[in-house]
Amino acid sequence: VKGAKNVTFWFSRAVTTDNTVGSTTFRVETSRDGTNWDRFNKLISNVTNTNAQTLTRVGEVMISLATSTTVVTMDNMDAFGYVRCIAVEATTGEHSCSATASY
Repeated sequence: VKGAKNVTFWFSRAVTTDNTVGSTTFRVETSRDGTNWDRFNKLISNVTNTNAQTLTRVGEVMISLATSTTVVTMDNMDAFGYVRCIAVEATTGEHSCSATASY
């Protein structure tokens, strides 16, 4: 993602027919060299706010008890060359993370 203006992530969780409970926590890690990784705590969350408020930034997103997709973005890539998505499952389900980058 080096040189990207922003990156948008889609975190999705689907419950399975045998399990309608549980949660998945998603986070993004960044690296300058592809070897040393750090948690990215400035994901811009798609929460409702007023025009007077600033953007809400988060370090992780949890999806619980449902089939759902959440969108977050990264602006000002801080010269990172690499990103990866981490999904931590609390109970069985199907999880996915996809991303697009704008240059």
